Amino acid sequence: MHFIRGLIRWLTGLWLHGALLLLIVSLCFSFLFGSKQAIKDILVESEVYNNFVSAVLEDNRKASNGQVSNLPLDDPTVEAAAMKAFSPETLKNSAEYFVDSTYAWLDGETETLQFTINLNAQKDQFIDEVSTYAANRLTILPNCTDEDVTNTIIFDLPCRPEGVPLTFIKQRVTEDLQSAELFKDITITEVDLPKNQRGKPLVDQVAFLPAINQAAKKYVWAFAGFFLLA
Repeated sequence: MHFIRGLIRWLTGLWLHGALLLLIVSLCFSFLFGSKQAIKDILVESEVYNNFVSAVLEDNRKASNGQVSNLPLDDPTVEAAAMKAFSPETLKNSAEYFVDSTYAWLDGETETLQFTINLNAQKDQFIDEVSTYAANRLTILPNCTDEDVTNTIIFDLPCRPEGVPLTFIKQRVTEDLQSAELFKDITITEVDLPKNQRGKPLVDQVAFLPAINQAAKKYVWAFAGFFLLA
């Protein structure tokens, strides 16, 4: 009889700890991934959309410190053009689309994580505004006759080359920016997510998350009942 009672206590204790563990795991997943709207609200409250462009420009300024650049990142007009093209609303829509795609994968609505964020239209808008600014900037400079713009950075010109139309200046800046690595193609997909040292995509590393997330949301009350019963 004592043996049976001891065995029952041992099994009950095992059941209790197992149910508690499952309950904790399910609650953690519910809190972390329970509401995509909560994630969206956190991003808005963090002011990340308002500060993102300034942070990117600052990082690139530091990275290009002392190097020749076709784009004066410290120019307030250039920064304003970037803020206008890549507006907080645009960044917010892109981020929330990514959140929706991630939750569709976590909740089992899609078999794999798939998303495409295309910011090339915003890139073209930015390049157009900057190239227009570069051309208009020369209209207030004095004329000069000995400046060769073939291998010169337009923003470094101290005067307006005689006989050079503004349309040429605008086209030259446009081509320079479009050929820059930063502006070649701003399309982000699941393929661009981080990889580990072996080159394994992040999605493959966390392929177990959808199953755990769905089970946690589906059985959280069952785990709570098992725990109380134990």
